[in-house]
Amino acid sequence: NPMNDIINVEFSNEDINNIQLFDASGRVVYSSTVIASKSTIDVSSLATGIYYLNLSGTNFLSTSKLIKN
Repeated sequence: NPMNDIINVEFSNEDINNIQLFDASGRVVYSSTVIASKSTIDVSSLATGIYYLNLSGTNFLSTSKLIKN
């Protein structure tokens, strides 16, 4: 999944309470507590490369691989 400067995250799972973005070395570059079912993440300051987006909560974890152009 390619990304540029903004990541829009939308979900319907009410159990999600945390969003984290990791770089390829596993370092957390963004972390936020979820308040609403839609979030916007500004990644314009991040270097090009591979990142992993984690959505997590009670009994739930989803990881997506993203490529910053």
